[in-house]
Amino acid sequence: MKALKCTSCGSPDLQFLPGNFARCNSCGNTFAEIPGSAPPTYYEPPPPGYAPPPGPQAFIPPPPPPMWQAPRKSSAAPLLIGVAVALALLITAGAGALVLGVASSPLPTPRYAPTTSPRVSGSSGKPLEDVPLSEENVERPNTSPGVIEKPAPQPKGEFRDVRQAAVGNNLVWVGKYVNTGDTVIVDPSVTVSLFESGGKRVAEQPGFAHRKWLEPGEWTLLMVLVADAPDYARHEIKVNKPRVPSYETKPVKLTVTEWGMRRQFSSNYAIGTVRNSSGKYVKWAQVIVYGFDGQGQPVSVCDSYVTEKELEPGAESGFSVMITTLAVGTAERYEVLAFATPD
Repeated sequence: MKALKCTSCGSPDLQFLPGNFARCNSCGNTFAEIPGSAPPTYYEPPPPGYAPPPGPQAFIPPPPPPMWQAPRKSSAAPLLIGVAVALALLITAGAGALVLGVASSPLPTPRYAPTTSPRVSGSSGKPLEDVPLSEENVERPNTSPGVIEKPAPQPKGEFRDVRQAAVGNNLVWVGKYVNTGDTVIVDPSVTVSLFESGGKRVAEQPGFAHRKWLEPGEWTLLMVLVADAPDYARHEIKVNKPRVPSYETKPVKLTVTEWGMRRQFSSNYAIGTVRNSSGKYVKWAQVIVYGFDGQGQPVSVCDSYVTEKELEPGAESGFSVMITTLAVGTAERYEVLAFATPD
């Protein structure tokens, strides 16, 4: 039998290791034996003159041969499969419930019903033709019988009996603002516009009534003053869009018990007394003075407040109102009104 030798140095001094490996005791080379050969059962001494290399000979074990391992199974696969199955069951159950609900729901009620009853043939002859539905032979349901909705009334106002005058460099318009609608108007106002001959607007001035609350059919005098008016060719007067009450409170009318005219410092003053006959506590009582000429046309309007800020029921207060010189004529008659805000 041929002795096994080192594949590196050719030394027969070998050490047999498990797993069909051998290690050379001379050079330390580790190698595999010939596949299928059995380890020798005898020891062949090294040839004459052979000597191991100097130094200690450390034993270096061969690396273990690779071993086959079964692939690891993923722990998430069962969880994903379970979630998919549960989702499929949920979708199937929802679809089944929807189908059952649709099948059991009643048919919708027709919106219109024919006015003519269906024709039924009483003989074995040719049946009568059906009458097709149309707008002429259907009845629309009356959801609120006997009730007819009316649109909300719109506020309306007119500016009447308007007169104009120049007072110095100022232009004055005075007229009667009338509530011609069916609802209350608050803060009545108009606007005067001045234009040149070419149509260019050169002035725009609103005017507001001293009386702030007008019931349907009531009126108040209103003045518009264009101070230091420019040259103009024509003017326009527009009634501003009337406004209905939103947060305003209806004023309380006071009683003017007595009043008279007095000349003081080249001006005329209306001086008198008001009484709170409303039975309510009021404050900020306002006195308005209208001026009319001999034909009853409006010429001026002015206002002021009474002396007392608050008036309890039955209380009185004096007032003094300077008559304005911004008028469109000479006043021959005056009318005095008083209103207050409920407290």
